[in-house]
Amino acid sequence: MPYIFEKSITGFHKDFPLPKVLSSYNWDKNLYTKVFFNGKNYFVKFEKFVVDYELLPDWYLKKICNIENKGILKYHDILVIRKAAASENILVSICDHIKDRNFFEYVTYLHNDRRLLNFFVEEIVKIFNFLHQKGIVHKDINLDNFGLFYDGEIIKPILLDFNFYKESANGIIGTPEFLDPTYSYNSNYTVKNERRGLGLFIYFLFTFHLPFYNRFIGKDLRADQLDFSGFKKDLLNEDEFKFILNVIGNE
Repeated sequence: MPYIFEKSITGFHKDFPLPKVLSSYNWDKNLYTKVFFNGKNYFVKFEKFVVDYELLPDWYLKKICNIENKGILKYHDILVIRKAAASENILVSICDHIKDRNFFEYVTYLHNDRRLLNFFVEEIVKIFNFLHQKGIVHKDINLDNFGLFYDGEIIKPILLDFNFYKESANGIIGTPEFLDPTYSYNSNYTVKNERRGLGLFIYFLFTFHLPFYNRFIGKDLRADQLDFSGFKKDLLNEDEFKFILNVIGNE
C-alpha cells in the first residue's frame, strides 16, 4: 500500500530497508515485525494514531533516541508515515531487538535468593534515575515493558517500550496497577508521579501483592494521599521498605 513519510526523528530509516518492510507488512494482523539488517536484528513497531499533536514533541522524541544506556532499549528512529489510500497516521519506531523478555519468570526465580533480588531491583532504580536526571519519563511502567539482557555473566533488567503520547484527561497514563494512586488524570504526569509508580512496581516485585489497584478483582483504592496502610509489610524486611520509601521520595 502506498505511504507518505511525514517526518523522521533521526534519519536512521534512510539506510534501513523500511520500504521493503512496509510493502510486505500485513497492517491488519500485525503490530510489529523483526528485521535483520547489517548483521543485527531490529524490532519495528507500528501504532495507528489520529492526529500529530497526540504525540510528544519532536525534541523530546529525539532525547529518547539519543539515550545510550545498556539498561534502556535503544531507539534508532521514530517516524510518522501516512497510508495514502486510507489517510491513516502510523507511528513507526525502529529499535533494537531483545531476545529474552521473560522478565516476570526471572523475578519469580530471584525470590529464592533475596540478595540477588535486591540487586536486580536496584538496577531497575538506576535505570529510572538515569532517565529522570535527563528529564525523561517513561510513562508506562508494567511487567511487559521490561526485558532481560546479559552483561557479562550477570542478568540485568532492560526497560522497553516508551509511551510516546501526551497525557490526556480522557486517557490513562500507564498501567493502573503501577500508576501513582494520587495521580489526577487532568494534570501533567511528572517525575514525582513516576517515582511513586516505580515504588509500587518495586513493592510488587518484592511481594507479588497489588496494594492500590487490581483490575482482576475490581479493587480500586486510589486517593488524594499516598497511604501505605495497604502494604503488607510482613512480606518485606525493614531495609526493603525503607528502599521503597526512598524511591518514592518519602525519605
